[in-house]
Amino acid sequence: MIRSENFLLQEVAGSQVLVPVGAATRDFAGIVTLNSAGVHLWNALEAEQTKEALAKVLTDRYEVSDAQAMADVEKFLQKLTDVGAVK
Repeated sequence: MIRSENFLLQEVAGSQVLVPVGAATRDFAGIVTLNSAGVHLWNALEAEQTKEALAKVLTDRYEVSDAQAMADVEKFLQKLTDVGAVK
């Protein structure tokens, strides 16, 4: 997976959010709020990543099991896929 160029990470009122730009504004009229783990995953998606590599991003940074990291990555990617923020 890799992040879409049609979403930008912005700080809004102290929160980190993904904002649609360009063509994405026709399909998604909202924002996606990210926690700190989500920001790290989003930044990792600057280059093509596997689910396993993204899970390692979480286990390297946070005290979380491999299984929990993978579950979190799958949930994160599903949410971003649903809004078109990853491809």
